[in-house]
Amino acid sequence: EDLPWIAYSPRMAPVALDNFPSKTDRSLKLSDSDPVDCARATRVFQETKKGFVRFKVYPHQSDHGRLEIDLTDRHGFPPIRLWFDDKGRIMTMAGDILEDVKLTRYIRNEWIDVIIRFDTEAETFDVLVDSQPLLMGAEILNPVDSLERAVFRTGRFNEHPTLRDPKSPGVNIPGADEPDQEASFNLDDVSAGPIAGDVHAHFPSEKFAN
Repeated sequence: EDLPWIAYSPRMAPVALDNFPSKTDRSLKLSDSDPVDCARATRVFQETKKGFVRFKVYPHQSDHGRLEIDLTDRHGFPPIRLWFDDKGRIMTMAGDILEDVKLTRYIRNEWIDVIIRFDTEAETFDVLVDSQPLLMGAEILNPVDSLERAVFRTGRFNEHPTLRDPKSPGVNIPGADEPDQEASFNLDDVSAGPIAGDVHAHFPSEKFAN
């Protein structure tokens, strides 16, 4: 079943196919210089209770910008969240750990291979980076029945603005038209779906169309 990508691509935070690393081996690029908005690409996959998401990230910087990866249910609720922060760290959260978890450091201009395995019935997840198991059997943040989306976003989840009274126009956000220093991330070899058989077996990859 060919399940879709969904892109949210504002003017200062575009999502686009990129001729990187070459014209015949393209990837998806998320760039962001927007001070109040972000680029977002969502990969829909087969709904499953026990599955995996695998992807490669190429960060073009390690001292600014942010890439968040949420695994969500059909309502967009994220019990698993991982992010590349502006201090060169790959971070996550776990329900059984009181503070943010540092998984490892990352280096700009290098491909990083990430695998997230999850089991919503056991309410646990694993994270492997470049084939190294860095977090195993961690507790998901909140219980969900199943997962079916991987959301890649160049910034924190925005809870505002929300729907307003149409009689109230709201307020302007200061500096909203002044671009920040651009940060960009390329994605490639993305795959996701149910786990069948040996969870340590080879995970398939999905290339972006040429």
